[in-house]
Amino acid sequence: MDIQVSPAHDGPGPAEEYARRLADRRVAVQQLDVVDARTAGARLLTVVGVAATAVFVWRGSITGYLLLVLPAGTYDVHVAQPGRPDVTLSAMELPPDRTRMKLIQ
Repeated sequence: MDIQVSPAHDGPGPAEEYARRLADRRVAVQQLDVVDARTAGARLLTVVGVAATAVFVWRGSITGYLLLVLPAGTYDVHVAQPGRPDVTLSAMELPPDRTRMKLIQ
């Protein structure tokens, strides 16, 4: 087995390569910090929204029936079951006379 090694090195040295990789990692960490902050904010808003809804339902301000409102329109539904192929139902139409939106005044 004959391995030839060139004594001249054309690429950056180890210090430059380390500095470049470190800078890349710092940029990636900053990007992930932004995503993490947005995710944390969304989770907080979800918890606050669920808590407020629970309080309104508990006090009787709104009924559970009104929480099942689905506006009229066209929807795409994706059904995934373990062990079965995924099914996508596109352009399912919910006509205005079949929605509960008319109950909210």
